[in-house]
Amino acid sequence: MSSPPPIYANPRLRRILLIAGPLLLIAGGLYFYFQDPYSDKGFLACPIKFATGYDCPGCGGQRASHHLVHLRIGEALRENWLFVLGLPYILLGLTVEYILPIGSRRTWFRTYVFGRVAIFTALFLIIGWWILRNLI
Repeated sequence: MSSPPPIYANPRLRRILLIAGPLLLIAGGLYFYFQDPYSDKGFLACPIKFATGYDCPGCGGQRASHHLVHLRIGEALRENWLFVLGLPYILLGLTVEYILPIGSRRTWFRTYVFGRVAIFTALFLIIGWWILRNLI
């Protein structure tokens, strides 16, 4: 028995995602542009850092986002280089999953760029970054 098609295969829902996705990105970008993560209370504190005192792999991601929308790449990399370098990969994955038409190109791309090897590589990098950033 075959599985049902994914919910985003619905053409009407795909159109909504194509409109809502960029609007959410713009809204988020504007929020990070106008809010200062160093002084504003509108940013969430890391529960792992609060509980343990150690940085998690994502710590600094909000500050890095703030620097990225201000085009301060060096400062963003100082906050969290894994977040900054992983962001294009994540955006590429979302684009492939939700914007490219369902077919052989997308299947090939998902298999080789977001397959099992990529998952284990990402896991290795995240855990390595988690350990390294707390040793330095």
